[in-house]
Formats: sequence, C-alpha cells, structure tokens
Amino acid sequence: MGITDSRSEFEAGHIILQTTKPYYAPGEEVTGNIYISLQNPFPGSNLQLVLKGKEDVGWTVRKKRGKHSYTKHIEDKVEIVNFTAPIYTFMGGSVMPGQYSFPFKIVLPVDIPSNCFYTNKASQRSHGKVKYKLKAVLKSNDDKMKDMNFKQTLIIRQQPDIVPMSSAADYSDQVKTCCCCCSSGVVTIQSQTDKTAYTPTETVKIIGNIDNSKCKRDIKKVKVQLVQSVQLNARRKKRNLLNLLDSSEDHLFNNTNDQDRRYNNTYVVLEKEYPGIPQGQSTKGENQFMELPLREYGNKMDREEFKEQIEGRDDHAMGEGVQPTSTGRLIKITYELKIFADYDICCGCCTRPETAISVFISPPKLPSYQALEAPPNWNPQVFDSKNFADPVPNLTEKGKIDKL
Repeated sequence: MGITDSRSEFEAGHIILQTTKPYYAPGEEVTGNIYISLQNPFPGSNLQLVLKGKEDVGWTVRKKRGKHSYTKHIEDKVEIVNFTAPIYTFMGGSVMPGQYSFPFKIVLPVDIPSNCFYTNKASQRSHGKVKYKLKAVLKSNDDKMKDMNFKQTLIIRQQPDIVPMSSAADYSDQVKTCCCCCSSGVVTIQSQTDKTAYTPTETVKIIGNIDNSKCKRDIKKVKVQLVQSVQLNARRKKRNLLNLLDSSEDHLFNNTNDQDRRYNNTYVVLEKEYPGIPQGQSTKGENQFMELPLREYGNKMDREEFKEQIEGRDDHAMGEGVQPTSTGRLIKITYELKIFADYDICCGCCTRPETAISVFISPPKLPSYQALEAPPNWNPQVFDSKNFADPVPNLTEKGKIDKL
C-alpha cells in the first residue's frame, strides 16, 4: 500500500493501523482502520485489536542508617486499560496475498488521564508517565514466523475538571510598607486569559488591568509566571491497595516511610517581565497585554538517565517541552498562571499582590502521526466495520487496581 514506516514491514508484507484523528477525549469513540498488504501467504488467521494504557512513576530518596547514607528507589505502575478484541478470523489457517482494510470503532473509558512524560533529573531523578498504545496484531500459527503487528501511540486529551474553567481572576488588597507594616494604599489587579486550555506550542495571551492609583508605592515591574505542580504517588506494598481509588486519603502516607512514597515538586516553568506602573497611576482604559509563549520552555529530557522509561520516538517528543495537565491515580500535574505586581519588598511583613488562574495544558499531536496516502494501485477488500459499543473497561475503577 505504499507504506514507508519500517515498523510495518514483515516477511509476508505490511500491516499498519491508523486512527481517524491524532487525539481523543476520555469517553470518546475512537475510529480507525487496519490495513494489510501481503505479497506472500501468511500462516495465521486471527486479527486482533489491542488497547493498553498505564501509569508509571519513580524517584529516589536519600536515607540515613546510622552514620551512613544510601539512595532508596521508589517506583510503582498501574494499568489503566488492557483490552483485546477480535477483528476478523481468516478461514483455512492462512491469509492469502492481497490488500485488506478493516474499519473499527471502540469507546474509551470516561475517567482516564492525559498522556504525559514528566522527567526531572535534578529533582530526585523523578519521572511520571502516562501512555496509551493501540495495536493491530495478525497472529502467526507458525513458531518460525513472528506475528505481524503495528503500534500507534494513542493521545488522550483529558478535559478540565471544572467546566467552564474560569479564565479570569481579580485581586484587591492593602499594600503594606516594609517593617512598619503600615498600609501604603490599595492595589487592584484584574487578569484574564484568551482561553483556558493550550497545547505546549501555543502562546498564553493575557489581558491585565492594574490599578495603582490608590497606592503610594511604585510597581517596579509586572511579572507573569507559569507554575507547575507535580505530585507522584507510589502505593505501599504488602497490603490491600484498593483504597488507592481515593487518592486523597492521607492514611496511605501516615508514617515516615510512607512519606517517602509521595513526591511533590512546584516549579516556575516560564516567567516574563513587563514594565511597572508608578504610584498614583492605572492601566484602566489601556489594558496591558502580556504573552507567555509556551514553546520557549526549553526542557530537554536526559535520554541517558531515563533510557529505561523511553520506549521510542514518541516518548522523546512527549518528554520535551511543557508537560500536559494530567490527573491519574499515581500522577497529578497541574498549572497556575500567576500575575503579580513587584514592589520593593525586603521583609516578610510586606505583601506582593498577585492573581492566579488555573491553566490546562493538553498533549500535543505527535510527529509520528501522519495522514496515509493511498498509492495508485491500492484497491483493498474492505470488510464490515467492527464496532464495540460498550466502553473499554477502566482497570483503575471499581476495585480493579492491579496488586504489587
């Protein structure tokens, strides 16, 4: 069929799978096709569709035993989905040379997290990964010949928890002077983003309205920050793990050793500075427009450090840049956009006015997803669509958590 992807090439011919779209939302119907082009007979009969998804976390903790210190490795994995469905059975135990097309439809579980691949060598050599694979498999019944299979990374774009998610924030409060803690007046900050969800290559556009007319101090500069919060959880071993389903239960981490099994990191991903506002002045009537280009975040994954977690080129693409928002059982990545007025502050008594807006980052389209172009000689036998109306089971629901 004119397939150039080397992953699709086998002794008897080619097999490839492609979904209709590059990404899907939880609960959405996934449509696609499995294409087979055989130049030689293939000793097999069963064509299957396989969907797998998992969360994988790990980090290190420095521990002391007496006078000595050592490094403890914390890790955990959980399956999100593991679904195999028959697509077609060829009669006679062999597939004859020819061209074949098998349409399919499956429905995703509703409550599943976005793809992500967080890595931070400098912070406890930590990683957190959510990945989904959709695979077509033509099973071989000959021990001397491998199955024909093709995998596509399936991108899931989790939806914001709050719909509609607010894209505006207001602040109005007293500004205190250093040391004496007397009020220098009132500053008001109003901020709003152009939307609530972005991909890692987009630019966050902000409209700011800052009123410093009732304050006796100059705003030296206005700062915009994208702040990332990451929480990774690893379950305790040798116990019933079903209460992981309520990840808010602090009793999962109620002693010193359990605290090692929770990783937290808050990090300023991007920051931009804009001109300040003198005392007695305001931007009212002249809104201040600010931008935060997400593509400027130059995170480069350490491929040697995390080589055990990297499974291919899709992981390389997912692991670099601003990580998507993802709320799973073991992984939680969230973002806030902070806009604050920077006064001369020299003690803890002073206030720094700021607003905070929740921002949702969606996974990007992967470079490996390319629309297929049928060659002039492509004239396959098209089979009836295989439709699976019931949603694929979510293994992290209703007591289906896998045990360590």
